[in-house]
Amino acid sequence: MDINLIKELANVLNDKALNELDYSIDNCRIVLKKNNNVNSNIILAQNADTEVSITPSNTPSTQNADNSKNANAEDNIDDEKITASIIGTFYDKPAPDEESFVTIGTKVKKGDVLCIIESMKLMNEIKAPFDCVITSIYVDNEEVVEFGQELFGVKVM
Repeated sequence: MDINLIKELANVLNDKALNELDYSIDNCRIVLKKNNNVNSNIILAQNADTEVSITPSNTPSTQNADNSKNANAEDNIDDEKITASIIGTFYDKPAPDEESFVTIGTKVKKGDVLCIIESMKLMNEIKAPFDCVITSIYVDNEEVVEFGQELFGVKVM
C-alpha cells in the first residue's frame, strides 16, 4: 500500500470538506473518516474481509482505564491504538486451550494475527498493520466489542 495514496486521499477528504472517504482498488480498501472534534481515524484493510483501524494516540479514549490490562497505570502518549473494525466477540487465542496470540510486550511483525473477532459466526483475524510491540490490551477474552473500540495499544517499530 502506497503511503502517498493515503496522503492524497486525506487531502481530498479535507479539501472537499467530506466526513468520510471510502476507496477500493483490487483487494485493498482504504476508509478515511473525519471527526471534527479530534484527529481522523485511518482504517487500512488487507482484504475485503479484514480491516484494521489505526486511531491517533491523542484521540480521547472511550474506554475505562480500569478495564485495561496495561502493565502501567498510565498510557504511553507515543502509543498508537488498534481498534475493532467490526462488531463481534473478541477472542485473544485461536482455541480455548491454546496460548494467547499476543500479550503485553509481544513483538509482532506486519501481518501477524493479534486476535479474532467473531461476527455472524465468521472468525475474522485481526492482523498487525505494521511491525510493533504490544503495550496495552484494552479488552478481555470473549468480550463483545463495537466498531472503533480500542483493542490494543502498540508502539510502532
